Amino acid sequence: NLMNLPNAAHVRANAPDILKDIKIPIDMLRDLLDFKERSLELFNIIAAAQLEFDLNCNYDMCRLYMEILSLYSQVIFLLPRVQDVKVMLGVYHVIMEVTTGTVDTFVPRICNLIQGNESALFKRLQEDLSIFHRPITQILTSLLPHAQRRMISAEALQNQNTFNLFNNPNLMRTATQYNLPALEFTSLDNFAKWTVFSFAACVGTLVNNEDAMSLLRMILSDQHCLSLFREEVISMAQVVEGAAKTAKVPKLEKFLSETCTAAITTSPGQHRARREFLRTTLKEWHHLVSDQPGLLGPKFPLILQLMAMTKDEINWLFKHQDVPAPKQAKGKIHAEDNQDPHLAELLFYQMRLNMANRKHNYIVRRYYSDFLINFDRENITANRAALVNEGDEYGCLESILSVLDSIPGDKIASKDFKPPLLASVRLDWIRVQIFLSQSPLGTPIK
Repeated sequence: NLMNLPNAAHVRANAPDILKDIKIPIDMLRDLLDFKERSLELFNIIAAAQLEFDLNCNYDMCRLYMEILSLYSQVIFLLPRVQDVKVMLGVYHVIMEVTTGTVDTFVPRICNLIQGNESALFKRLQEDLSIFHRPITQILTSLLPHAQRRMISAEALQNQNTFNLFNNPNLMRTATQYNLPALEFTSLDNFAKWTVFSFAACVGTLVNNEDAMSLLRMILSDQHCLSLFREEVISMAQVVEGAAKTAKVPKLEKFLSETCTAAITTSPGQHRARREFLRTTLKEWHHLVSDQPGLLGPKFPLILQLMAMTKDEINWLFKHQDVPAPKQAKGKIHAEDNQDPHLAELLFYQMRLNMANRKHNYIVRRYYSDFLINFDRENITANRAALVNEGDEYGCLESILSVLDSIPGDKIASKDFKPPLLASVRLDWIRVQIFLSQSPLGTPIK
């Protein structure tokens, strides 16, 4: 009984000051534990609803699902790395028992997350998430073609002429449209997190899926570390290897050796060539937009795609500096591979193009507000009429249309026009995706 300790009276006397000092980290641990439990509850609700996941049809729902899974995994891997967390919990436990005579149930629950070796982490993660392999497999399968399209060489980008308007001057005023624009701007680092943490949780199932393994090969061949939080990184190959050993799946030594070797030998050169291409392209677009700011309207998605690709390359460069090669790789990292003497120029034109977007943002607002009240409104009205029944999804579309109707069409041309906040529209659109993804019920989302 800790209340009978020789120094119990001294602990009681100083308890308020000590609790005040450790209140913030203890509250943070409470929040992390609450997030873990609520995430598992949400995963179980989604599993019971039997939703169909497909990035091509319900991107927002898939993105939110994978972001929660990734954050959940990051918490599991990051908590044991927090310095002195065990000492802090021990101090808090002693103070609570000495002062109140009771044990805070929060302490043993959070201790379960930080105890044990690396194998225990993977076992805990797989016990929690492996039963949700169905939606995870569906999302990774639908992600593969988009990853293949985006993770291409600089030469392929140049041959596509996607960003070269000078070869197609007649298309300068034509609005750039994508079937799924959000996926064009999603960070490749997110693709990597979704894939690696999915394998950490469900490697026993995904290792038998050809599309998932193809996606993993692409990701591991492109980079070899992931950011957990700020400067904390983790080896992607180490995660996959640890998960495979814990789940006792067929050995992946050859697979990991091939991909890790490519990540430190071939990938740096590919990224260097991509940065060179992007540096030249950003410079051209900066001069073009500065001379013709009206192009920001029809070509804004193309500019966002270009800036997103540049951000990915900058993040890749900084993330892989001073990170040792994975032990599975055959070869070593050369210091010059992760250095770029032209990085300052790349950052300069990225910032200049961003400043041009901010300076002329009224052009983008007017252009896409006009799209909302005309093209998008007509499209939503047609889709609403095609619904089989007037269920919850019908009401969400009605709510979206009411917001679009509130945009004054006669004031769009004004330079001072400010469109309404569209947070409710985005939320309703996510609800529509969820309602139409319930395969036994509503209208098929496709």
